[in-house]
Amino acid sequence: KVHLLLAPTTNRAALARAVGRVAAKGNTALYDGVLAAVAAMQGLPASADRRLLILSDGDDTSSAHSLSAVTAALRGSDVAADVVAFRVPGNHAVLNQIASASGGHVLPAASAVRTRSTESLMSFPQYPAASAPRLRLSAAPT
Repeated sequence: KVHLLLAPTTNRAALARAVGRVAAKGNTALYDGVLAAVAAMQGLPASADRRLLILSDGDDTSSAHSLSAVTAALRGSDVAADVVAFRVPGNHAVLNQIASASGGHVLPAASAVRTRSTESLMSFPQYPAASAPRLRLSAAPT
């Protein structure tokens, strides 16, 4: 089941609070969540910048939808999906496909932890997903 943590917003403080409440609990419906987020952004004004922030290891364990449905929906929308890639081994190929399909970017979690700033996540472009290096990530203590 998908739970919308934060409706589309330009409020960076609200984004920081929402990201701070995220906790991994298993049974990940990554594909269903991305599709729900894309749908939530379709009603925004035409002038809105539609960017989706995905925090994931790329593993999907419970979606009713497929990766191909996600990439097709992203290609057919004006939503850019930016990804913070967590955990090795994970499925980083999936995260690269999602970001590439949308014109988004991939940021390794180690880089996000070093910056310790939601502001840096919202000013992404580190590198395009298609050219993202294959990285070995390590968990940082919280």
